Amino acid sequence: HNLAQLASAVASCRSQTFLFEFLRCAGDGRDMVALSRADCAAAEAEVLRQHLIAVPCMVRYDGQDEPKPLPAELGGSYENGRRTEGIDDGGPLVELAQMP
Repeated sequence: HNLAQLASAVASCRSQTFLFEFLRCAGDGRDMVALSRADCAAAEAEVLRQHLIAVPCMVRYDGQDEPKPLPAELGGSYENGRRTEGIDDGGPLVELAQMP
């Protein structure tokens, strides 16, 4: 998978916890990382500032054009660089984004 797919999965997630599963670089198993949505939201501005990122979800869809914010139809919550109102659909508390 690529970064655009990961950004789409995270942006469309509506749970209180992000849970990611990654293959270890050495190929000897998997690692899981769980992140609290509230902690991520609280840290977002500082992380973006430290990495000089203008908008939270900026991806190159074809790997060639200029980075653009993730559109709403792909789960993005930003329009013209501003956060739009979130939707809580009452889904499960944990969703899994698996990376190969």
